[in-house]
Parts: sequence; structure tokens; C-alpha cells
Amino acid sequence: MTMACTYRHGAILTGLLCMAGHGTVALAQPVGALGDTIYGGVNVTYSDRSTQWDDVNAGPLGGHDASGAEFGVQAGYDKGLGPIFIGIAGKFTPDGHGGKHEDRIFSRQLGIVQHDRSREKWSAQVAGRIGTQLVGFRPYAKAGLAFSRKHYSLTGYYRAKEAFAATSSTRTGWLLGAGMERSILPGLAMFAEYTHADFGSKTERFRCLSGYPDCAASGRNVIPIRLDEKKDDLTVGFNFRF
Repeated sequence: MTMACTYRHGAILTGLLCMAGHGTVALAQPVGALGDTIYGGVNVTYSDRSTQWDDVNAGPLGGHDASGAEFGVQAGYDKGLGPIFIGIAGKFTPDGHGGKHEDRIFSRQLGIVQHDRSREKWSAQVAGRIGTQLVGFRPYAKAGLAFSRKHYSLTGYYRAKEAFAATSSTRTGWLLGAGMERSILPGLAMFAEYTHADFGSKTERFRCLSGYPDCAASGRNVIPIRLDEKKDDLTVGFNFRF
């Protein structure tokens, strides 16, 4: 993920918040204490995920991005502490996107293209929030944990587009984010937020599939590949507050 991508997401988020606020004057007018509320709602997220692949024995294999729109749900609790609030928020997305790249080392060694593939099965976040109440607005920052269930596979090499090794893993990382919520009706608010998640680097064990029992080096049946993953999300949605 490049810095340019992060700046692009930040610019989009700023534009959404400015349109929601119809200007900047109201943002400078704090109001009184907040009450305690439970909330839940729905959202749509534009997600951009980057994965770098590194074969432990052979070296860097390349990398790819996977991006697109995803629908999800969220819920949380906010506790008012005078002019500020603190809370906990959860988010779940039942499906993600896949991506692939042509392997830098092994592709075409036998005349057949090899692709290294990843697909996100689901993702989730659990984070703490802190913010303040302005006239009709709630700006906040958040930090916590991100979870992502992934399926990885190696295809081609022996037969075009056919997988010969694969693995699945639940990745855990940290996240940071910021957003703004705007009340539009009693008990109903819309929000926009940006989050960055870093899942770090982890070595996954790709097991040779049926029909390819010795696909790894020296006749072994496991290929260790180090995967480094990051994810940027731009989310808009609605919260129903109780």
C-alpha cells in the first residue's frame, strides 16, 4: 500500500464529511454532556488490500492488490463522559475480494504460467473509540484489532489454472482509524470513517494438494511462504441508536 493511496482515501473521507456538514461553522460549537447509547447498523466499505509473497527457500515471489466494495454490519456502545465519549465498536464483513499475480520465480519454468492467489473469506474489527459531541456531529478516533480469514493457493506450473498447493489462515493485526458521525433523525445517524490495518508478516505452510504429493522442493509436501499484508478501508453507513 502506497502513501498516495492513503492520501487518496483521506481526501475522499474529508470530502464526504464536508458535504455532510454543509460547511465548517457548526463544527466549532460544542454542546453538553453525552448520554450512554447502544447502536447497530449497516455499511458499505471500499477495501484495498495489499499482499506481498516471499518463498522462505527461494525468495520474493511478487505481490498483488485486491480491492472492491463490501457490505457489512456494525454494532457498539458509547459512554458519555461530560463533553467527550468513549466506547467499543465491532464490525463484520461476511465476504471479501480475491487477487492474484504471476509468480516471479517459478512461472513458465515448465512452460505454464503460475499464479499466486489470495481471497478474503470474511473480516472483522474490534476497536475502542474516543470522540466528542459537536452540533449534530460526533468526530472520533479508533484503535484496536483487525481479523481476516484468508484462503491462499498456488495455481498453474503443472497444469494451467489448476491449484497444486493451498492453505487457509485467520490473520490478526492492529488497526487505527478516524471518522465522523452525523445525526440525521432522532435515533438515526450516518457516518464515514477510514481505517488502516496491518497484519504483519507471517509464514504460511502451503500443503501440496491431491495429485501433487511432492510439489515442494526436495520432494517435500509443504511450501513455506511468508506473507505480508496491509488493508485500507473507507466505510460509509447508518447507525440506529437506542
